[in-house]
Amino acid sequence: MLTKKLGMFLPIILVVSMIASLFAVNASIDAGPGFSDGAPGIIATDLSQVAKAFATVADIDEDIMEAVEGILDELDDDLTAGELIAAIVGALADEDDLADYAAAIVAVVLAETDANIFEAIAGVTAAIVAASDLTAGEVLGAIVEAIPASVLAMSIDMVTKEGVKFEVPLSVLFENLVLQGGIDFLFTAAYADEVSYAQAAAGDAGKVGTVVNLNFSVGGKKIGSIFSKAVTISLPAGKNNSAAYFDAAAGKIKALPSKVENGFLYFKTLHFSQFILMEVDADDVVPFADEPALVAFTDIAGEWYEDIAAYIGAKGFIPGIGRATELFAGTTALTTEELLATIMNAYGIAIDPTADDNFVDVPEDSIYAPYIATAKKLGIARGVGDDKFGMGEINRERMFVFLYRVLDDIGEAPEAVEGSLGLEDFVDADDISEWALEEIEALLAAGLINGVDVGVFAPQMGSQRAFMTKLIYSLLEE
Repeated sequence: MLTKKLGMFLPIILVVSMIASLFAVNASIDAGPGFSDGAPGIIATDLSQVAKAFATVADIDEDIMEAVEGILDELDDDLTAGELIAAIVGALADEDDLADYAAAIVAVVLAETDANIFEAIAGVTAAIVAASDLTAGEVLGAIVEAIPASVLAMSIDMVTKEGVKFEVPLSVLFENLVLQGGIDFLFTAAYADEVSYAQAAAGDAGKVGTVVNLNFSVGGKKIGSIFSKAVTISLPAGKNNSAAYFDAAAGKIKALPSKVENGFLYFKTLHFSQFILMEVDADDVVPFADEPALVAFTDIAGEWYEDIAAYIGAKGFIPGIGRATELFAGTTALTTEELLATIMNAYGIAIDPTADDNFVDVPEDSIYAPYIATAKKLGIARGVGDDKFGMGEINRERMFVFLYRVLDDIGEAPEAVEGSLGLEDFVDADDISEWALEEIEALLAAGLINGVDVGVFAPQMGSQRAFMTKLIYSLLEE
């Protein structure tokens, strides 16, 4: 009986096998034509833990799961993943919406075979598409909807033969598979040695570094969008290397927070483009920045924040007052737009030139308008209501809330540490607005913020540029 059933659905088995095979090959990294011999990389993560987590905690309707398990009970025990998928999908062929069963079939395949999670998803998607009028995007969407947050928070590592490693959150990978309706993906890292910065942008031709083109494609289509969570990149590097990227929209080279450990340069990014592995001076001062080419503040000598402001300024993360000056003005009141722009610059969130829907209170000619429009498009700037961003000076509690929410949205929320302060340590904790409590508690628990004096939090006090700069610097040191 089973042989006859499998014979009826042989075309599905063939589709599953072909697609799963293609998927397994392309779920890797190719160094890219013109830069190296293009040998594919490998997935370096043990996917069994991902599969186990999915199979045990996926959000699947009980009746759906029972129906799929009922079919499983009637099948032989030694079926391959492709045979198992074909048999289950075949038995469900008369159902109105096979997508409802997709996640349950994936869970069964992971529990009963040695297929990894990508092979299972690829096989189930291909089989359901072949047996119905559903698109791959619709089936993938149904599967991803059932994946619990604990699994989406996991990351997978993929490494090229040159040692370039991509640490990719599963949430980023799956959301792009759904968006593109594809089940094969490819990460590429292509080197161009000793390329002048002038070849990447109109910059200083005297500066020489190594350009690395990072790309991510699904179904052969390059993904140009900004990711919802940061991807961590590591490249073989020397101790005096630092990272930057070419911002095509701004036509500038911009520095990225980076560190060198054990012969590798690490940085995080929310987009893929042309990155630069550049040589820096021994004191780790970046030789160029956003605008002007080198921000050397003239009013920070002898101040408690001198070193921090010099580092952040050199990186190009924060401009001087009025942007055209070299005045840091550390005691000047901080504005919401300054805070947002500094966070975006520090975490490599590139301005999106297609973001044209801004908040109604943002002047079109503001130097911060492109930052705010991009943040609104990404959902990391929520505004204060009535489609308003809330331009202007910002107090301490709103600064902390704004900062934490942006970091949480891009997957950079700080973790709690032992021995940190709590709300109970401040006599004026009751002055903190109820809507701000959760975020402030989280930042306190991470040891990143404290009061303005012993036992005094002062949530309604205005904040200053120097304090914000110290906070960003502390986050980058994490």
